[in-house]
Amino acid sequence: MVDLDFWIGFFRILSRIGLGGYFCLQGINGFWNFLNIPPTQASMTAFLDQFAKVPTFLPAIKLSQIILGFCLIFGFFLGLSLVLLGVQIFGIVQLQWVLNNNRSLSMGLGLIYTITCLFHLPELLSLLD
Repeated sequence: MVDLDFWIGFFRILSRIGLGGYFCLQGINGFWNFLNIPPTQASMTAFLDQFAKVPTFLPAIKLSQIILGFCLIFGFFLGLSLVLLGVQIFGIVQLQWVLNNNRSLSMGLGLIYTITCLFHLPELLSLLD
């Protein structure tokens, strides 16, 4: 007989650590640029260049990705971390869909985020108390 509780717990932890690891990696890459970022379309490059003109905006986003990613990995403030990362994921998905026409990254990231939120629904609902 398959132990369903074990597998639900396993995938719950796996999705949380995977999403947290992704954001930690992307946040650290924002400071040290060790990963190759694929070229983007001109409209997205122009849009992101406007953000880069504000000297504290992109470092603040990358720092929050690192902090919230570590919170997910180690299980601290799960509900709050998922809500705050949800805002960034919404922005990433919209940028990829509208300006870059890259639907594969946005669909994958959105799906992993949705699954992680469903696994951690009690933590999200505790924010409403």
